[in-house]
Amino acid sequence: MGILAHSVLGKGLLTGKYKRGHAFPDDDERSGFFDFQGERFNQYCDAVEKLTAIATRKGHTMTELAVGWVLREPAVSVALVGAKSEAQVLANCKYVESFTEEELTEIDTILDEAPHVNWTITNGGYEHLPAVISFVVSQTLRCRSLKIFAPAFHNCGR
Repeated sequence: MGILAHSVLGKGLLTGKYKRGHAFPDDDERSGFFDFQGERFNQYCDAVEKLTAIATRKGHTMTELAVGWVLREPAVSVALVGAKSEAQVLANCKYVESFTEEELTEIDTILDEAPHVNWTITNGGYEHLPAVISFVVSQTLRCRSLKIFAPAFHNCGR
């Protein structure tokens, strides 16, 4: 049985598009997520900036790094990513195909320093929204989930 990893790009955060201080408009669902506001959001942006440096060294984009990181796990059959344009669809088809142990260690260090994700909606009427970072997948594999917004398998099987 294969696993479909949901929201691999973490509602856009792992694209590298958003920077410190970004404010989402009220009609954007992310404006109601605790993790997409204030200093916590800034800390995630800092982590993404560090991850982007790894992607750049490898000759890839942050999106390609995030998708490749998820697809490196043998249990994952599908990395589900969203797209709003044809260009995004084409970009999302590319991914990092291999990582060195040093790169995985560097990624682990960055993730260890990032705050734990807490996708609680503050303006949508929900007490707790299950983390879009694929909580079910991480629990199924008995792995702790990535602490920022990619699904899944931080330190799994290593």
